[in-house]
Amino acid sequence: MDICFKNSKIRTICTSKKKAITKYGKSNADRLFLRLTHITVADNLELLKTFPGRYHQLTGNRDGQWACTIQGGLRLIFEPMGDGSILLSEITEVTIVDIVDYH
Repeated sequence: MDICFKNSKIRTICTSKKKAITKYGKSNADRLFLRLTHITVADNLELLKTFPGRYHQLTGNRDGQWACTIQGGLRLIFEPMGDGSILLSEITEVTIVDIVDYH
C-alpha cells in the first residue's frame, strides 16, 4: 500500500530512524519501522489485518481511523483513503495520522 503523512512532524518521525529513536527509544523505533514495512508490503487493508501488530478499526472519536500496536500502549494511528463504502480489499492507500501512547 501507499503511505501518506498527515503532517511534516509525523513524516519526519516515520522516515528518519534517528528521529524515531530519539523520540521513542530504539525498541519502539524498530517496531514502528516494522509496522510501516507491513503497511507498505500489504496489497490492501484486508491483507494488512493478517499481519502481526493487531491492525484494527477504531471507534468513538477516532471512528474511521485504524491502529496497530507498536509496543505496550504505543499505537500507530492511520486513516484508510477512500469513503466508507469501499471494501477493505480495495483500499490501497493510508495516511499516517499520529503515534499515541494509550497508557
